[in-house]
Amino acid sequence: MADTFAPSPNGLDVNEACRQVLGEMFGMPNALEQIGGLQNRAPRELVGAALKVFPSRWQVADTFLARHCPAGRGFFGDLLAEAFVRRKLDLLLDEIGEHEDGMWPAPCDGVVSFLRAREVRGTHYAIISSGHDLFIEKCLDLWGAPRPIAMVTDDDLRALPWPPHEKVKPSGRLFELLFDRFGAAGIAIPPRERIVYIGDDPIKDGGLAVNASVRFGWYNPNGHRHEFPSGSKVFSFSSWRELTSELTG
Repeated sequence: MADTFAPSPNGLDVNEACRQVLGEMFGMPNALEQIGGLQNRAPRELVGAALKVFPSRWQVADTFLARHCPAGRGFFGDLLAEAFVRRKLDLLLDEIGEHEDGMWPAPCDGVVSFLRAREVRGTHYAIISSGHDLFIEKCLDLWGAPRPIAMVTDDDLRALPWPPHEKVKPSGRLFELLFDRFGAAGIAIPPRERIVYIGDDPIKDGGLAVNASVRFGWYNPNGHRHEFPSGSKVFSFSSWRELTSELTG
């Protein structure tokens, strides 16, 4: 929904913020590169990978933890993920807003008009994201876009007593949690065949759609190629305006 990989006026984007935070955490400026880059991984996945690659740097990480999450209690990796998120949001939240050259982050092409057209048609939308509530809500408000009926983000998932692999995409349990939110809001859960999950990662987002038995809409503005499993219910689009045309046409 948001072009978070375009730099802000201060040269920050999501990738750069993660690079800086992981570098601070382990005292190694190139820590993110050494674990293979962002790869659309959630904070707990990044921290876990770094702990495996840099086992001798745990004391440096412990100092980072004491500075950014001093009252935390629990597993070391989970606490580091919490500290990671707090520091990342420290860097990014103030970047969100109107600037001389436009807003940051800008919405992806056509996303706001799609969300508004969907609202007129009475179609619900919800969000499942490895991002964070404050960031997402501040972006939607900046764009003047309607908010979702429910969200499941990394903020909900980090502290859950689930196995680590079930707290990140492509775990189908994320949809279970989302449907719990629907129920709490008094909203009927639609049949799976009427649900479309939209994302830009054919592996993690596409895998989540497969595991949840819903259709996958692949936002693919750069025309990448990917071989989906046989029988996958997938369509691709390069601009959200294409989806708006389907709603209004």
